[in-house]
Amino acid sequence: MRDWNFGTEGEFRLQECEGCGLVLLDPRPTAEEMKKFYPATYPAHVREPESHAGVARRSLVPERLKEYARALGLGYPWPGRSWREPMWARMGWGLGRGWARRVMRARLLPDYVVGGRVLDVGCGRGDYLRGLQRLGWQVQGLDVSELAVRTAQAQGIPAAQGELLTTGMCWPAASFDVITFMDSFEHHGEPRGTLAEARRLLRRKGQLLVLAPNFASPWRRLFGAHWADLAAPLHLFHYTPETLTRLVRAEGFEVEGVYRRRDAEIARSLHIWKRTRGQKPTAPVRGWADWLVGRGHCLLRARVAG
Repeated sequence: MRDWNFGTEGEFRLQECEGCGLVLLDPRPTAEEMKKFYPATYPAHVREPESHAGVARRSLVPERLKEYARALGLGYPWPGRSWREPMWARMGWGLGRGWARRVMRARLLPDYVVGGRVLDVGCGRGDYLRGLQRLGWQVQGLDVSELAVRTAQAQGIPAAQGELLTTGMCWPAASFDVITFMDSFEHHGEPRGTLAEARRLLRRKGQLLVLAPNFASPWRRLFGAHWADLAAPLHLFHYTPETLTRLVRAEGFEVEGVYRRRDAEIARSLHIWKRTRGQKPTAPVRGWADWLVGRGHCLLRARVAG
């Protein structure tokens, strides 16, 4: 297969482990080689500010309704005094709380911790952390890209350059309440060592959130080598909900759930497929397809066991 996203020269291939089913790029590039594969226009480093947390993103859902859902589902502060009144309390902590909990577990937000500290590994330009910062979190970013770190810092996000396996040693054990990998875990060449370091840095019952492309997506089988989330040679490992769950559990975490999420996999894959044939894709059709039937990513939520 080829790099259809950024045009890296060469052919790449995948291997599947017969024992665990994990799929990986073979051969895997070194850390130094990986730095050369990220173009200066890599989207996560240069795009306009946009929050994965849904705080700064345009939405048809009123902001006050989001506040209610976060409060009921994930324990965030109440948006107003009216929710403390008996009628609202009965509704909220009855039917409303259970519904909000189910809905919010699939969102890219951790359970609220008063004064909580979160580390986002592969933070890019810091958009996700900006959203969490607005919700009261103390944030820290980490990224291998110097450009991304500088951009995050310019937005007021504390960020350090490096990989978790090396730079993580700068922080003492139990430094964070939450560690997140938002579309970055598949870029790590040592997933088990990365998870072990994340566990060391997390406090008791600390939360781990991993968002990654879902290799079990039916659209991956349909598009084959044109599936956008193959993203060779940047994506070193490919995970299904099952392989990701086994890996995380093996490193001392209790998995609370894995949730399928919509992504622009159909839009981007169709774009690649048509581009190789000299055709121009139709944006509205692609957008609706992703919204209706796209399930290109999976979000794993876990906590430190014990």
